[in-house]
Amino acid sequence: MRIHDYVTSSAKGLSAKKMRTVLTFLSILIGVCSITLISTIGNSGKATINHEMDKLGLNGISVKSTKKTLDEKQLLNQRDAAALKGYLGEEFCVSASLNNYSEIEGLDEEVMVCGSEKDMLSIMNLKLAYGRGITLKDVENETQIAVIDEKLARKLYGTEEALGQLLQLNGSEGLTVVGILKNDDEITDKLQIQVPSFVYIPVTTAQKMLHTTAVTAISISASEDKNLDNYVPGIIQFLEKEKNQTFKAENLNQQKKQINNIADIVTLIIAIIGGISLVVGGLGVMNTMLVSVSERKKEIGIKKAIGATNGNILLEFILEAIFLTVLSGITGILSGIVIGKCLTDFYGLIFVMNTDIIWVSFAVSVVIGVLFGGYPAWKAARLKPMDALRS
Repeated sequence: MRIHDYVTSSAKGLSAKKMRTVLTFLSILIGVCSITLISTIGNSGKATINHEMDKLGLNGISVKSTKKTLDEKQLLNQRDAAALKGYLGEEFCVSASLNNYSEIEGLDEEVMVCGSEKDMLSIMNLKLAYGRGITLKDVENETQIAVIDEKLARKLYGTEEALGQLLQLNGSEGLTVVGILKNDDEITDKLQIQVPSFVYIPVTTAQKMLHTTAVTAISISASEDKNLDNYVPGIIQFLEKEKNQTFKAENLNQQKKQINNIADIVTLIIAIIGGISLVVGGLGVMNTMLVSVSERKKEIGIKKAIGATNGNILLEFILEAIFLTVLSGITGILSGIVIGKCLTDFYGLIFVMNTDIIWVSFAVSVVIGVLFGGYPAWKAARLKPMDALRS
């Protein structure tokens, strides 16, 4: 028999019982589609999380004291930040920060007040939509100014162009808005994630409000070609020598890796569950092929009587199973990609398609066809012509 004959015969065999073929087709399609979709959503979610974390400045480190103390001489301050800047060099962005939640007049929710220096916006990867950021003079003169984001500006003043407006925080004399930061909250809004608004003010102004000369932490970032992990021991040693205190550096890149590992594990577990449906689909293929062999015994007997070998019959039924599983597998892959693209677009995620999982899904489809179609095909090939014709 020629290949064309095998393909024609397989197609006729599958089309003989359309409903049974369609149900088996759907069982494989759903399994492959679920694995492709889970992989796509998992990788897209991970890429989006990384993108959002990078935008928040989580590609740096934050240095804090390891123990609480009331002695402000042992606590970090902006002079330590300046000394650390001199130690590291101009290629690094360094900022002292003093963070505290505060109520704000005209708003029913608390905001995060971030006392910071001029480098903080660069460290946090924040972009200005209007106005300016915090300057060195603002820090030196304890200027009563604030930089807020577009979302907070709309809540308070009904417009994003809120430069010159007065902002009243607890403990402040009234702050003048001098800068509006760009917002990119499409993803958090669609996922209904509550993210507090940030108000950036000079660190010295924050210290005056809280009656302290210390800061919460020193934040550091550098260009992407520099691995901050290599600088952490030197930074810690420098500060401990200056302050007679122990410090720790929170490597926010490491936290990002941990989140990625968790996302990978969750995606793998769900994909394995989806893979179980493929096994169930494979059993459906075997059942379909066994019934097909039983119904086509007479056909098998005639073919053997006119010269078809066991190998011819075996190959015909295996090709029939492979044809069914590969077609459903390809359709499942395409369905998973299309559904994944629609979902990522709807939720504003970064679409990432894993080509490896596509090839794996395709290979699994072929393997299912061979494994679960092999036994029925072997059973068909073993039939004796006279027994087949008699049945």
